Amino acid sequence: MTGQQSEPWHSPGKYNVSPYNYSEEVRSEYAFPDKLPILDATLRKMDNTPGSLIPYSVEDKLEIATILDDIGIAEVGFNPMHFYGTPRNLAIVDGLRAVARGGFKFKITTIVNWDSWTGGDFEAHADRIIDMGADTVDVEALGSEAFRAMYLRDWSWDRIRDELARDIAYVRSRGKGSGIVLGDASRGDLDQLIELTNFWIDAGADRLFIADSFGSLSPQGTTYLISKIRRGMKAPIPIVYHAHDDLGLGTANALAAAAAGAWSEASINGIGERAFAKLEEYIMALELLYGVDTGIKLERLTEVSRTVERITGIRNQPHKAVVGETMYVPLFEQEYIDLLHAGPYVSTCFDPAMVGQKPALVFWEGMLSDSTVRAKMDQMELEYNDAQVGQTVETIRTRLHGIREFPAFLSDSDVSDICRGIAG
Repeated sequence: MTGQQSEPWHSPGKYNVSPYNYSEEVRSEYAFPDKLPILDATLRKMDNTPGSLIPYSVEDKLEIATILDDIGIAEVGFNPMHFYGTPRNLAIVDGLRAVARGGFKFKITTIVNWDSWTGGDFEAHADRIIDMGADTVDVEALGSEAFRAMYLRDWSWDRIRDELARDIAYVRSRGKGSGIVLGDASRGDLDQLIELTNFWIDAGADRLFIADSFGSLSPQGTTYLISKIRRGMKAPIPIVYHAHDDLGLGTANALAAAAAGAWSEASINGIGERAFAKLEEYIMALELLYGVDTGIKLERLTEVSRTVERITGIRNQPHKAVVGETMYVPLFEQEYIDLLHAGPYVSTCFDPAMVGQKPALVFWEGMLSDSTVRAKMDQMELEYNDAQVGQTVETIRTRLHGIREFPAFLSDSDVSDICRGIAG
């Protein structure tokens, strides 16, 4: 969006972010990929969110997939091995098959965990998943000694390495892409990670997932890890970064990974086990703060966020960044008065319309005054006197004090009714 402008930090009427983001000293540190596809993990993460509904229907998944496709998502992920042998797994598989038949433009990627190969029956699992319509079968490996000791203590690293090389070669022989997913790579041995990666590149791996499985990286640590692995790889296959949000840095880490040369996964509203990088925040930050044209229809981000909320029943906090319901409420008197006269919303660095939102002309106690009531009455073209203004202020305040849960707002129509009832 911003990269070709003389002042890419400012587009009049749309956004005005800090120019320091675009200083040459800052941008010289970036190594963004030539193409940065947007990878969505929402449909995968819906099913492994603890407490999530059982099961999500094919219709629900197709509704989300349709919007993801319409807004320009490049890849949508599934894990058809999760909860294997249970009704939940059957729902995951049904959803994958339906999406694969949907004629969508995005690529369908799959991650299969180590259960698919530790039992010696990987080829059967891979065939089944490919027959479902998957474009890739990416194989979960282990990226740290802690993970090996936790899950595969009876397997040596050499055995793991050789088994996964055979698995990758098999998927490639079926004409599908196959990469390696390094679980808990953020706590692994860097030299070993690079050595294993190069071994699997020789076997045919066409991309590498670096998973910060427990949200244990800082943005600076993410930059370091991605940069080191990129420089150590014998062939420049894509790196996909998988960022959890345990310390609230999932989106920041996804951005750091992208700036270091990786693709990043994210999910709508950060849905997933514990927490995940938030797709809508990741996209808007790329566009406004880094000057990356994501190709995403930004004005539909709120729509897809609300759709995921409705289908999953998992609500955002009201003031969540980008798509929160109370994000764009005027704070002060003058802001409200300006908005009444169709002035711009100036309390964020971008126009809410960019993400399909609009300022909320609601009353709350912090901006309730004679001035705001007069401005509202003027906008309604009512005749009034000072006593009626005072009575209206007190009536609104009484109504607000009667609201006992957040958000304590009165809608524009409620305020209009009060004004009309007193001064009409």
